[in-house]
Amino acid sequence: MSTTLLLALLIWMVVIATICIELYIHRYRLFLRPSSGRFQHFLHPLPYPEEGEDSAFCDLCHGKLGTSEIAVCACGKKFHPECIAETECPGCGNDLRHMQVRSPSVFMCPQCLVPAPGGQCPECGATYPRRDGTFRCSECGSNVLPSELACRRCGCRYVARRTNGYKPR
Repeated sequence: MSTTLLLALLIWMVVIATICIELYIHRYRLFLRPSSGRFQHFLHPLPYPEEGEDSAFCDLCHGKLGTSEIAVCACGKKFHPECIAETECPGCGNDLRHMQVRSPSVFMCPQCLVPAPGGQCPECGATYPRRDGTFRCSECGSNVLPSELACRRCGCRYVARRTNGYKPR
């Protein structure tokens, strides 16, 4: 064989090897790198609620976590105890036999002393503010500013109570 043909064959092999390496690196960057965060929305398709609201979800079945017991992993994931009976945490791989099971912290109405999920008392109808000072309208569910005491969406008016709650007029 001539040296020109051997040189062309060698160059062709180098080009093919380079293309294969580039494809491998591209595939690794898109699909295999666990810390990329690119597909993080597939892992948690449901929105996480604001702190203090009653609409937390199980990280396995995505069912709503109510006021019953909740299993909490050391990494912060929350589950129904029956969902994790013989499994491991999908977030960190910890054995769930070592997970603490506790009751969720539920806001209590200071006047009626009953659980007020979502900041609204089912007994007296009072609505209590979140950490940012806003509260949820009992009629339409939109945010109400405490300085206005009226819902912008439905027009429901509120009166401030001495227990730091708000009640519809």
